[in-house]
Amino acid sequence: LKSNFSKSQYLYGTLLEEGKLVAKDAEMAKTYYTQSAEQGYLPAFVRLGRLAEASGQWDEAKSFYEKASANGNARAQLAMADFWMNPKNPAT
Repeated sequence: LKSNFSKSQYLYGTLLEEGKLVAKDAEMAKTYYTQSAEQGYLPAFVRLGRLAEASGQWDEAKSFYEKASANGNARAQLAMADFWMNPKNPAT
């Protein structure tokens, strides 16, 4: 996908992550989410946070959630709350 199409990159990442219409590929999904986030698309930060959290990268997950939360993204704020409530989180 072309650069500067942050929402399209995010949506394609979602298709890759979920394996809908394309082969499931979490690493490629992360690549597209990262490209989208680098352009400031806040939902991409939330997806990156969830991927990081799922793989036990707690500091990275927190960083992604905080970036989107600081910019008023409600889903990121909810993700931060879930993050702190997660019993697997070593910071809790």
